[in-house]
Amino acid sequence: PCIAYCYFKDDDGNGDIFSMWDYSRRKVVKYDISPRGGDSTDIYRGHGSHVVGTVAGQHLLDTTVGNGDDPKEGIAPSAKIHFFDIGLGSAVNDPREAWFSSFHDSHPRKGAKIASGSWGFGYRTSYDWVCRLYDELLIDYPDVLFVSSAGNSGNKFSSPYNTVGAPASCKNVFAVGATNNVDFGSGLSYVVDFSSRGPTADGRTKPDIMAPGYALNSAASGLRDCSTPEPSYLKAGTSMAAPVVAGAGALARQFFQEGWYPCGSKGCGEPMNPSGTLIKALLANGAQPLNGVEVGGTSTLISDQPIAPYDNNQNMGAANLLTSLPLPGSNDFSLFVQNDVTIGSGETKTYNFDVDKQKCSSDFSATLSWYDPPSSNGCTKCLVNDLDLIVRNLDSSERFYSNGNSKRDSVNNLERIRISNTSFGDRYRVIVSSSMLGPGYSEQKFSLVVTGCIQSGDGDETSPPVSSEVYELVTTYSANRKQAGNMFAVKAKTEGVEVTSFAIHTQVSGRKVKLQIYTLNSSGGTNGNEDFLNDSTQWTMVTPSAGVEVDAMGFGSPTIIPVGSFVPVPIAKGVVQSFYITFVDEPEMLYKAVDNDFPTGSTYVEDDNIEITTGVGKGTNFGRNWQSRQMNGSVLYTVTTRGTTLKTTAKPSQSPTRSPTDRPTPSPTNIPTGRPISTPSVPTLPLFMELETTYSANRKQAGNMFDVFAKKTVDISSFKIHTLLTDTLPISIYTRDGSWENYDKDPSQWQLVATINAECKGYGEPTIVSSPLLTPTRITKGSTKAFYLTFEVPEMLYHYSTEHVTGTVFSEDSSLQILTGVGKAGLFGATYPTRQMNGALVYYVV
Repeated sequence: PCIAYCYFKDDDGNGDIFSMWDYSRRKVVKYDISPRGGDSTDIYRGHGSHVVGTVAGQHLLDTTVGNGDDPKEGIAPSAKIHFFDIGLGSAVNDPREAWFSSFHDSHPRKGAKIASGSWGFGYRTSYDWVCRLYDELLIDYPDVLFVSSAGNSGNKFSSPYNTVGAPASCKNVFAVGATNNVDFGSGLSYVVDFSSRGPTADGRTKPDIMAPGYALNSAASGLRDCSTPEPSYLKAGTSMAAPVVAGAGALARQFFQEGWYPCGSKGCGEPMNPSGTLIKALLANGAQPLNGVEVGGTSTLISDQPIAPYDNNQNMGAANLLTSLPLPGSNDFSLFVQNDVTIGSGETKTYNFDVDKQKCSSDFSATLSWYDPPSSNGCTKCLVNDLDLIVRNLDSSERFYSNGNSKRDSVNNLERIRISNTSFGDRYRVIVSSSMLGPGYSEQKFSLVVTGCIQSGDGDETSPPVSSEVYELVTTYSANRKQAGNMFAVKAKTEGVEVTSFAIHTQVSGRKVKLQIYTLNSSGGTNGNEDFLNDSTQWTMVTPSAGVEVDAMGFGSPTIIPVGSFVPVPIAKGVVQSFYITFVDEPEMLYKAVDNDFPTGSTYVEDDNIEITTGVGKGTNFGRNWQSRQMNGSVLYTVTTRGTTLKTTAKPSQSPTRSPTDRPTPSPTNIPTGRPISTPSVPTLPLFMELETTYSANRKQAGNMFDVFAKKTVDISSFKIHTLLTDTLPISIYTRDGSWENYDKDPSQWQLVATINAECKGYGEPTIVSSPLLTPTRITKGSTKAFYLTFEVPEMLYHYSTEHVTGTVFSEDSSLQILTGVGKAGLFGATYPTRQMNGALVYYVV
């Protein structure tokens, strides 16, 4: 803005805001100029002055705010401004890559936590450097909210869609579209036609929120005589809408900083430093749906552009502070927030609420927001860390998914659920789950906002939140049989157990498979002779009837049924609940025949909270039974009581076991009377085992050579390796009898086993090297074979340590020894000693 004009003029301070921050000034405390060029002023009736006036303009002679006597007063008139001048005449010198830090590194550290940008690069055909910079900026400064105008291209092309520009299209930026205005067209409840629409190039919904963007009256640069009332100055565009939301964000920030939360009066609560994701979630949570699209300033409805909540016209709807912040006397709802809390990989957090509508009529609304790490250029699915929001009615077990979906949203990092038909006494559980974190990430921060007629049974505004991490009890990944499914039982040893998910085991990899999950209608376990084993009418399917699609991870790796695939199954203390997990029309589930060691119905594994009993193998669709078949995989569950989290004395692992065991772990606590065991008609598989080295890496090159010594005769069936890559890449496997030593650069002394395409899983995750082309390699008892695994590019991770020099035993079990080998450049290229292969050998004893 022009700081000499009335809505920004200042009689305080020393005036040297071009070289220093001066917080004593009433309005503009710092004025920066783009290194690419700026002119330190604004043209007559300029864009910058109008925008800043909407955010925080206050006339120099106006001694009161908020009383409606000045139609040009900003949304947050008492806020102070750090301004960055990117205008040089009519040119806009936007913050390009080399100058980016000069724009954005100073204001977060100096106290400017709401950034508003009414400019843009235009629509981007892919996720690129612009969004990488802005998404990273907000990861680095999590207490900043960046508000951006969506663009004005909604009426410029044959279709209004795919027109939102950057940085509004970035994941973490709060994108604002425009509505009509009061006294123009049909008013605030209609999108104005020029407002740009989503989706983004990778399919995310944009804009995020809407605000008035037609005929806004705000500051006009050019008038220096402040004793003369300034005439109206109306402008239109999403540039005008964005500062409305930025100003609302500033007021919301003040609400938390001054302790207005939770009761709606200043100082009633503890002061809080709100994160950008909390302000974003709060405004999105209270946004209201719009009715249609109109030509700007008119009531002409564009009938071929119908709109709906969560679409690419309006998404969350129009910003509204009265439906966002509880203010006694102005609205009747309560507010519950979680500010920038951490959730780990595979973890679930739950929050319980009771509905009391005696003195309240508001909808129940919950919104989840998180700043997602930057993605790679050109990504087609750009969400890195996938969190999910689900609400469950605890009385009817009805589930509500976010953003109007009938399943989890795996695309957006702003999710909302609104339930309008709540009744007195309803009980709701809000569930935040970490469905999938990207490579290298073990945790993610998020903010949650819940509003409505929410009250706990003991009279609190909200029930004490129940925050429960997911526990996992692993059975085994040792497999020697397969069929379509497995029936087994889980017994709860404590109160508050809810089964939320499972991991299973299959040889299928590289594609999706469909699984169905059933629960027995009555309590009770499987002892092998019950009539319900073959009677589908005694079971309830908890997954969709067509099954839930999951990514099959292949032998030796957990195939995870994601949390949220079915309504969590509660099991009361002392109760036994039977489950049936089955492939849809495929006999591809691995399990273990444990026969007389663990007869059907005996406890196979337990922890402090649950027991898992040995069950029966099943043919397709409640088909034939095979006794004493132990489910491979794990049961994931929570243990909660109202307002508390139950602790276990020995917490199981939080993520599926990477290295399967080659034997059952506990002895049975109760072995029932022996009974005849059916002879299986399915093929008998060998007893697969796995010997892991390490996944600790500090070097990389193209490949690794190492020796394997056999204590028993074994067949090596597949491998696991470690890489930073997440692409599909060819890998070649060579072998030779005897050691690799003296033959590390002589390809004539090696046999090529196979070259296959490996689906690389990235850092910290095993990349499985397995294919029908990879025939098993036999090592006879007492002999040594050398292996050489290599990429065409230097992307294989391994470990260098002087404690394990080349030729020494690094890892062994009862069947094998893996010796420390060498790193290799190129194909049979340079050799680097003392390099330990990362990963594992999968084998079976002959």
